[in-house]
Amino acid sequence: LFPDDDVFVRRHTITTFGAVAEGAQHLTQVLARYQNKHFNEEPGTLPEEWRDAHSFTVGGQHFLRFAEDRHFVKLGYQFDLDDTTGRNYAYHGHRLLAGAQATLPWRQIRLRYDFDLHLRAYRHPHTLLPASEPGRARRDDQEYTHAFRVEVPLPWDLTVSAEYLKVVNESNLEVYDYSRNVTSL
Repeated sequence: LFPDDDVFVRRHTITTFGAVAEGAQHLTQVLARYQNKHFNEEPGTLPEEWRDAHSFTVGGQHFLRFAEDRHFVKLGYQFDLDDTTGRNYAYHGHRLLAGAQATLPWRQIRLRYDFDLHLRAYRHPHTLLPASEPGRARRDDQEYTHAFRVEVPLPWDLTVSAEYLKVVNESNLEVYDYSRNVTSL
């Protein structure tokens, strides 16, 4: 990632995955991912704040499919671990996934909704926060992601899609609370 033409983070990722179709209605997917993250830390960054990491994720999701995949409902779970150099960012997390897709009979327009709840428990007390009592509280975050998508098939195997993404992060350390809204076409 290169915000303002500066290297922010380099990520090298290896992912393995598999899928098993247990008949016309059931599909199960599993994945395992390793990611090596290297951040371009500013000079003078405290070692506790270094975010370079070895990250691991394992999990799966199950689809209940209808009408040859025109409609589906999915549920999933992932466990992830961020083993960072700096103690303030090391965590283990649990991600709950849910979603659904429906295809309308008119023009085969697809409506999709995905929900993701990511619970992150940081492994060490934060060395800088809260400012009134640094080193006493471990950070705990609950990140809620909602994605709404509409896809309209066009001629020549093209599709136009519109998406609204809302992310809300709630943390016991107030500085990490945020809300993000993204629209795309």
